[in-house]
Amino acid sequence: MDAATFLHTIIEPNAPVLATMDTAEARCLLHVTAGVESAWTYRVQKPVAYAHSYWQMERRGAAIEVLTNDITRGLFDEIRKAQGVGPGLDMVFDAIIDDDRLAYAMARLRYWIVPEPLPAIGDLDHTWHYYVTTWRPGKPDPTRFGEVYAQCVPLFKPGAGAGGPGATA
Repeated sequence: MDAATFLHTIIEPNAPVLATMDTAEARCLLHVTAGVESAWTYRVQKPVAYAHSYWQMERRGAAIEVLTNDITRGLFDEIRKAQGVGPGLDMVFDAIIDDDRLAYAMARLRYWIVPEPLPAIGDLDHTWHYYVTTWRPGKPDPTRFGEVYAQCVPLFKPGAGAGGPGATA
């Protein structure tokens, strides 16, 4: 799927699940992350299924961090229950393959753990640093990141119809 389609079919419908932390910066960062991690296509990591969802969250990485962190555990548990997903890492990890709302919430909460403000839309260098230090990708590729970023940022410029309040996080 392309950047605009992903924005309109995955990001926009699921972002309100965490309305208090829904900003244009958060949506843009999550959009870029999914584009880099899965090319907005793969819900299960290829060739080995170590990571799930468009955000390619690993069981012993983002998934366990969100489920156990004092800041995110309660928020995620409410969303998990609302989505009808049972407790426990294995149930959640399996559910995020197809449950985009749950996966979006987990990805957003993973970034919520970071005490620094989200990077401004258009600040490629800060966004790259934020992504690499938070997401800890196995094979960080700044060229690929820049290419995906260039596809996403125009969708979040004023008047682009990307939604979200546009406030900083």
